Amino acid sequence: MDQDLKSYLDGKFGGLDGKFAEMEARFDGKFGGLDGKFAEMETRFDGKFGGLDGKFAEMETRLDGKFAEMETRFDGKFAEMETRFDGKFAEMETRFDGKFAEMGTRFDGKLTDLENRLVEKMRDMQTELLRGFESFSVAQTLRLRKVEADQSNLDTSLRGRMDVVENRLLQIEFRLGKASSS
Repeated sequence: MDQDLKSYLDGKFGGLDGKFAEMEARFDGKFGGLDGKFAEMETRFDGKFGGLDGKFAEMETRLDGKFAEMETRFDGKFAEMETRFDGKFAEMETRFDGKFAEMGTRFDGKLTDLENRLVEKMRDMQTELLRGFESFSVAQTLRLRKVEADQSNLDTSLRGRMDVVENRLLQIEFRLGKASSS
């Protein structure tokens, strides 16, 4: 069966190899001269555009010079701006230092005023406390004098009563003593 299939395919497509060879020969005939034409065009383009490499190199050199010049100018401008900014920052720093020193002085003055007022208030409070203690002290002194006077009167009264009791006891002793001796 394989043999039959092979024979059948050779019969159907066996002539294709020849047809492909014939088409290849026709293409070579039609386009075979293109290689020469491409070579000719390449030569013409090399002639026409061959000078462009030099012109591009020249333009590149000129552009490099311009870029270097611009870079130098920018560096100069940036250096100038940096110097100006440094000056402005130094000026601002000096102004801020002055303002902070002024604020510190004002703050110290306000703090001293506050301290003086606080000391004055504390002295006023001390005076008020002493006055309050004095009022209390006077009242207590009067009370103590009254208590001392009452105590003194009580002592005198008790001493008087004791004297009376002692006298009566002495009289009792005399009577008893006389009565016991008689």
